[in-house]
Amino acid sequence: MNRRQWMYVDRRLPEFRSGLEEFIRVAQENPQADGFMCCPCVDCHNLKQYPEWQVIHSHLLWKGFMPSYNCWTKHGERGVMMEDDEEEEEDDDMYPNYGDTATGHDEDEDAGGGDQDEEASDEPVDDDLRRAIADAHRDAETENEKRKLKGMLDDHKKKLYPNCEDGNTKLGATLELLQWKAEAGICDKPFEKLLKIMKRRFPKNNELPDSTYEAKKVLCPLGLEVLKIHACINDCILYRAEYENLEKCPVCTALRYKIRRDDPGDVEGEPPRKRVPAKVMWYAPIIPRLKRLFRNKEHARLLRWHKEDRKKDEMLRHPADGSQWRTIDREFPDFADDARNLRFGLSTDGMNPFGEQSCSHSTWPVTLCIYNLPPWLCMKRKFIMMPVLIQGPKQPGNDIDVYLQPLFEELLQLWSKPGVHAWDEYKQESFNLRALLFVTINDWPALSNLSGQTNKGYNACTHCLDETEGKWRRPKDVLKLPKELKFHIFCSAGKRSRSQRKREHAQQMQLDVQRSQELEKEKDLLLSDKARLDEEVTALCKNVRDSEANVVVLQNLLESEKEGNQRLLKELEEAKQALSVITKKQQEILEPTAVSAIKTMSKTFENVGSSAAH
Repeated sequence: MNRRQWMYVDRRLPEFRSGLEEFIRVAQENPQADGFMCCPCVDCHNLKQYPEWQVIHSHLLWKGFMPSYNCWTKHGERGVMMEDDEEEEEDDDMYPNYGDTATGHDEDEDAGGGDQDEEASDEPVDDDLRRAIADAHRDAETENEKRKLKGMLDDHKKKLYPNCEDGNTKLGATLELLQWKAEAGICDKPFEKLLKIMKRRFPKNNELPDSTYEAKKVLCPLGLEVLKIHACINDCILYRAEYENLEKCPVCTALRYKIRRDDPGDVEGEPPRKRVPAKVMWYAPIIPRLKRLFRNKEHARLLRWHKEDRKKDEMLRHPADGSQWRTIDREFPDFADDARNLRFGLSTDGMNPFGEQSCSHSTWPVTLCIYNLPPWLCMKRKFIMMPVLIQGPKQPGNDIDVYLQPLFEELLQLWSKPGVHAWDEYKQESFNLRALLFVTINDWPALSNLSGQTNKGYNACTHCLDETEGKWRRPKDVLKLPKELKFHIFCSAGKRSRSQRKREHAQQMQLDVQRSQELEKEKDLLLSDKARLDEEVTALCKNVRDSEANVVVLQNLLESEKEGNQRLLKELEEAKQALSVITKKQQEILEPTAVSAIKTMSKTFENVGSSAAH
């Protein structure tokens, strides 16, 4: 049962008294900004506030709680109330889950064929549709997927009604009707009425679906999965992964589901009522859609156009001719080698789906375009995917990254090696598909939301970042500036009295005078510093000129000394040669004289020796 059903039971019961004490405790812990507490009794309706809890306690015990106050929004709890005309969340089983063939079970699956299920033939005509379903059945990865595709093959064999012409099968007729519905833009209810009228006009025991749900269910295995993910009303988290089973946001404590004004709670013996989420986003996974693109032979060929069929000259016709594309090719050659690797352009902006200018509703779709395609196809609706749709009424702002988490996880999976296994129908081979986010397309406000960087104020330039040079100017000064130099001025002109505006104007004028005086003083200081610097520069120039003259004199002295040294070396060499000549001549003159003197002395010694002997 509802945990707060005690609020509307007999006030004499102990259950009410214990619950009232709990409410008073919560109210005391979460007072208003001024310290007062709102009274939710039948008479006050949270419009009156009291500083003492005893007053609120006596009001509630005497008069009871106001109707439908199941969420204590005025006493600390956070949640979203359902509108009076808002419907409950539709059961997920009311519509077929397109493409989610790996899990789940069809509740309305037919038990058997019976006598009414007549087959067109044991061997149906081998047309393109049957071959496509047969190929998908052969390549199915799970038994559940094979079972559903086998059911489609059976529907392709069934005649639309007994004894009908060949070719009028249940699957073919349903597919043709749904195709006409999409081309004509017919809503579900008129289309369902048309089906019922046609079913009554056809013979009995016909196989034509009698509702839009049944018609879509026939084509269920051919569809692609779309996820409906609950989100926090304050854009804090998505209720997925570790937050999937939570009832309130772990960041801001806001409730996950809207609160019904007349919620009686869960009644024993009855199924629980469906609850409406406070905010929802829709996510269409991109990997199954990319695999299906490569399953088409013509599409697989077009996805290679940028490398194999593009005209390569010096003209700029395609993003592949730009410098950014070539830079990626140089830095990641393994990615550029395979022409099937995809490059995406992400775009997002707010829109009003109701077309009312007075309504501030803002729903944000996120689209992806594929730049591998030729320029005349890459912006066609057929090849643009919308993986994310963020529900309004408020724009996500800087919290848009919370809603892009599923998309970024798939992009990281496609970027990391080896990629995602896929089949190329054009080359008739399997390969590893990879992709990257090539560029983002958005207006100036959305640039700040996507990049996480502010683009207004003092650091508004997205290229200079913190080095942006800007100066605040008053509006009257901005009018005097050239158009390319004007800054964005954000003024907060409220309802002020004339005297107040005069005082503010006088204060501003006084501040301007003080500022101008300070600027004059700074100017005088700068001029004196400039004169002093000019004198110092003149003295330095004079010193430099004197130094240059001294250098010239020293160079001349060095040259003269060098010449004198060379002359002395030459004279020394000549003296050396003259000395060697003199020495040689002396030897020539002294050599015979010395020989004769030696002979004379030897004779003299001989004579002296002989006289001594005698």
